[in-house]
Amino acid sequence: PSLSDEFADVMFDAVDKEHADLKEGLVPQKGFLQLCALVDVQFRKRQRAKTHIDVLRQQGVAMFERAFMIGGHRFVVSDLVILCIVFFSYVQSYHVAQSISAPTDEWRVAGALLLAVFCAEACLRLACYGPREYFQNGFHKLDTFCNIMGIAYYVYAGLSPPIDHQTVFDITLVVRALRVARIVKLWSMLLMIMRTVERALPAILRLLLIFFAVLYAYATIAENLYADKVTKAQAGPGMPLHGLPWAAHAQQLTFTNFPSSCLT
Repeated sequence: PSLSDEFADVMFDAVDKEHADLKEGLVPQKGFLQLCALVDVQFRKRQRAKTHIDVLRQQGVAMFERAFMIGGHRFVVSDLVILCIVFFSYVQSYHVAQSISAPTDEWRVAGALLLAVFCAEACLRLACYGPREYFQNGFHKLDTFCNIMGIAYYVYAGLSPPIDHQTVFDITLVVRALRVARIVKLWSMLLMIMRTVERALPAILRLLLIFFAVLYAYATIAENLYADKVTKAQAGPGMPLHGLPWAAHAQQLTFTNFPSSCLT
């Protein structure tokens, strides 16, 4: 450590030189431990001598890291603050989705400020955890994706001349609303359920693909065999031809008549 000459002399004079076997000016093990104790005392003294700003910062960190129990569940103040910000972001997205207004609208400005807060949080977490460990967490990946979509939303909305494409705005708003999934982190039971679903999701998707393939085959057969029969119903003179409301009503299988084709 960087010590003054006077303090270094006091430290080395504190060693019991009379009963110590000094060889070539080297301090024995006992004297070395004494010096380490003095240096530790000096360092602790320096740590206690802090400014008011450092004290306020430590108190603020301790307050945000404080945990308490609600209904048998442990909650951290910092997580609850982030939850409130996420909820307000969802409310902001809902109001923007109701009416696409000018970029200077109050809700649009509030959304930009919230996006800046989330981006700052992601940058701090990325700096603390490191890129490899940061992107191993699914919630961190979700935050990064939502931040990218939020930036793309404001870039798209700020183009000159503006592009009037409601579908793009809807997609970006829906993706930003996925940030509400961070609520799962606050309840351990929901977190365990989500992890269980995440592990079983590949098998569930394969099972749904099999069901879809079977239903698609039945829908194709129904469309080819019964479409003409159910649409060409018996009608009197001057009455239009119409089919049953639940039956396949076109020669081409689409997502619109897929449920009716399966039912047929």
